[in-house]
Amino acid sequence: MIVDPNKTPTSPPPPYTLEDTAEPPAASSHSHAHAAFGPTPLAQQPETLLPYYDPRSPYSVEQAGVRARKRFIGALFWAIVLVLVAGMITGTGVSARRR
Repeated sequence: MIVDPNKTPTSPPPPYTLEDTAEPPAASSHSHAHAAFGPTPLAQQPETLLPYYDPRSPYSVEQAGVRARKRFIGALFWAIVLVLVAGMITGTGVSARRR
């Protein structure tokens, strides 16, 4: 269909209607019903022992400090690498030059 850019439409387009054409999923052949999402209920795994976790224990606080220190040192390392690479590309450095 070729449209003339100088002509205006004579009638508005038809209104948008939402049609529900999707069919519901077919019933599965499983005999047991379960939730679609989420963790496995504890009743289905009675022999599993759950670990004890206390975020305020000295061990947890110490491990959080170790993780934070590693993240900081890693970020500092990559910041230095980025400045050095940018300096090599642009030909400038961090040191002050004498005139």
